[in-house]
Order: sequence, then C-alpha cells, then structure tokens
Amino acid sequence: MTNQGGSSTMWDYVGDGKEDYGEKWAGIRTMLGWLSNGTRVTFLNRIGGPTWRSVSGPPRASGRTVEADTLGRLGAANMIFHGTIHADTSPSDETNDMNQPTHTGWLRGGDPLTNPDLHNESQYELTYAYLHPDMDYAEYGRPGIDGHEYPHSADRAAPEEPVGPWDSEQWLERMGNQTDLSLIGSSGGRCPSWATGPYTLGPGEDIKYVWATGMAGLQRDVAVSVGIDYKNSGWDDDAIIEYEGQAMTKNRWALSTRDSVLSNLRKAEANWKSGFNIPHPPLPPSRFEVVSGSDKIALSWEVFPNADHTGFEIYRTRNLYESSAEDLWKYRLIAELPASARSYDDTDVVRGRDYFYYILSTGPVKTDPTGTSPPTALKSSRYYTQTYDPANLKRSPGSTLADVRIVPNPFVLEADQNIRWPDQQDKLAFFEIPGNCEIMIFTEVGELIHRIEHNDGTGDEFWNLTTESNQVITSGIYFAVIRDLDSNEKIVRKFVIIR
Repeated sequence: MTNQGGSSTMWDYVGDGKEDYGEKWAGIRTMLGWLSNGTRVTFLNRIGGPTWRSVSGPPRASGRTVEADTLGRLGAANMIFHGTIHADTSPSDETNDMNQPTHTGWLRGGDPLTNPDLHNESQYELTYAYLHPDMDYAEYGRPGIDGHEYPHSADRAAPEEPVGPWDSEQWLERMGNQTDLSLIGSSGGRCPSWATGPYTLGPGEDIKYVWATGMAGLQRDVAVSVGIDYKNSGWDDDAIIEYEGQAMTKNRWALSTRDSVLSNLRKAEANWKSGFNIPHPPLPPSRFEVVSGSDKIALSWEVFPNADHTGFEIYRTRNLYESSAEDLWKYRLIAELPASARSYDDTDVVRGRDYFYYILSTGPVKTDPTGTSPPTALKSSRYYTQTYDPANLKRSPGSTLADVRIVPNPFVLEADQNIRWPDQQDKLAFFEIPGNCEIMIFTEVGELIHRIEHNDGTGDEFWNLTTESNQVITSGIYFAVIRDLDSNEKIVRKFVIIR
C-alpha cells in the first residue's frame, strides 16, 4: 500500500524496531508526515506552513497566496498519520501480530509502483519484490534485510546533531533544523509505503487488518497567534514565541502536534478493543438555513426524528476584512437554546459586514468506558452545518425602479479593492431593487449571459461577474434589465467593466 506524498512532505516511522521510541509510544506502529522546509521558498523555514503578504515584502510562492492572507499564520501546523491498530497473526489466529507491518519505506512520486498497470505482470512482480520483507527491489538499492527502510526519510534530511531518542526534545530540535533540502525527494515528492503479511490463505479464509488514518494539528487560534509572532520576528527561527504560558520556537510549536497524533492513536486503539463501545455525540441538525434580511439574519433548522440532543449552540464569525488580526475567523458563541428551538434571529449585526455561522447539537454528559476521555457533554461536529456563503444585512426594497443603482460603476479591476468590495475581487451590487424581481445581464450586442432570480424580499443583490457558463466576463459595456415580477415593470441600467 502507498499513501499520497508531496514534494515537501517529510515522513517518519514509529514502531519498526529501528529506534528507541520511548515508553510513551510503546506498541504504536505508525507513519507520520508533515510539511518540511522545502526548496521553493528560501527566506523562511516552511515547517508549519507560514503564510505571508504577497503585496509587500518577499514574493509569494508560485502566486498561490491570496493578498488577504497577510498574517503569517501557520497554515500547515499539523501531522498526518497512518497507524496499524490490529493485524491478525494468521487466518486461524486473531492475536494481534506486533511484527506487522512487515514493510515500511517510501517510493518516489510518480513511480510506476505507486500506480501500477493492471495488465502489466512485470510491474506486479516488482511491486511484490519491493513490498516483500525478504526480497530486494534493485531500483531503490535497498536490500530487504528486514523489510524496513532506514534511515527514515526524515532522518536523511535532518542534521545528525543533537543526538537523542526519538521521543525527546533533541529529535524535535533536529527536525526543526532540517536543512538538507536535496534529500527531501524528487519533484513528485516521496510516497510512504507499508505492507502486511505475507499470509497464506486457503479458500474462504481471511485475515483482519485494522488501521487508523487521520490528522492532528494546532488549534487555529494557536496557529494564527504563533504565525503572527513568527512573521513579526522577521522569520527568525530562533525566536521564542509565547502562547498561554508556553514558550517555544515556531518549528517546535509546529512539531508539537506529534503529541496529538499519539493521543488520537491511543483513542483509536481503545475504540477498537472495546468493540466501538464509546460515547457518541448527538446527531447534528438535519437542515440548517441562514437567510439575509433587511433588519436581521434569520437562522432556522430541523432535526432528525431520533435526535437525542438536549439543546443547541450557535456560533458566528465575521468577514476577515472587518476583523483584527488577533480575532481573525474566530467563531464566538452567540446563543444557547433549548432542545425545542428551531429558529433564531440574529439582530446584533452591522450592515456592510459578512457573517458566517454554524450550529451544534448538545447532549447529556456521557462516560467513556475506555477511560481515554473524561466524562463530558458531547456536541455534534461544526462541519455538518458550517456556512461558507456570507450572510449580511440587506436594504429594504426600493420604492421605485428609478432608484435602482449598480455599484461600483464603472467596475475597475485595478482600483483599490477597498473601493470595490474587500471580501471579493469580482463583485457587483444591485441596490434599491424590488424584493421580487428578475435581473438579466446582456452584452452590448444583446447576448443574454446571466439571469438572477431575486426573491428574498430585500433591496440588495450581488453578482460575481461570471456568466451562466461560469466564465468571467471581459472588459466592455453591459446592460442589466431589472423586471419587477409583481408589477411587471422593468428598467434598463448600463454598466462598464474595465479589467
């Protein structure tokens, strides 16, 4: 089996018998992957994925950093993992074989073995030779002494000093100082590989292999705060950054997520051993709707018939351009509601700002039989209901069609974005329109390129300057025909796009 890699992904292994992994990690068999200090950016150390402003200071990498992301936040302060939880010893012996997996290693990205041709017998022979613990795959020049490649990928790219056990501050310091960029991998990166077996199976026999795949990382508030301080230090890798009583370098903060990997794997192990007898959170709402209005933002939801919730919590954030760096995208609890609630009107909002929401179902306090978590009241996941389309206060409908305005007009792409719309590069507004109307956009030669059905009862509508075919419109003169669907009256407005 192989997993995805990247040109700057670093890989390490635990539990292959090659190092002293410490008592805390005893019995853990997993691979770990994290963003390394790659070769494309040289003015800062990329561990943790710090992002930076693209309009001042050093240039951005490959043009992929948006101008809005100006903080230096750690965008990849996490580790991914693939851990073996259980592997049968044989078809007739379900004892957990701690010698599995029998192969751990890595492949170059794009290698035929990562995506073999189903009709190419020789490729499968090479794959078997590569994965088998007692065979050799000459292409990589690594004899199959015991099936485990060593030194690990991470060790090859890190300095030898300071020497220390894997579960130590010395290891964290070495990985944070990883400098041998030429050993990270090819342009396609490195893909970790592992294999269990070999097993001899008779007709109707099977073996059971259980693994846990996931990701663990810093909480967003920590990643933002640490990233801000790292950027303000001038990208100083030795700068000590404090957060809630802890003080470490940026790299040490990013690599501290290793402890969360251990916690997740221990919980996965306990979950499996208990027969999945762990507390379950309440079901999330089956539907969550957010509607922008002229004097409020209305939230409503429905629940599943067998929902076991005891209440609801509603969280909200505002658009990043109206927030300070310290509370960027920080969701705040704005309402705690009883189990019978099915709607909430948010009136504590300001016109001109965009808002985003999610709702959680809350449940009773439950005890974890595995003992890996304290008794707690579980909640549903925010990601079932989190909104990604902005909600905002809108104007009341216009009194007459003569009041209709298009803003900005002309639309000039090179103008300061705060003069246009700070939350979106391509955005045009129609103000003072009827609450129930149709907006049709035509080119100057009369071609209909977009139609908007506006029926929310407000006087505002927005358009992202794309056609019905999802093509961004070019510079030119355009016409908007606004028709009141109640009175059937209509008006034509001209606007100009300059790119």
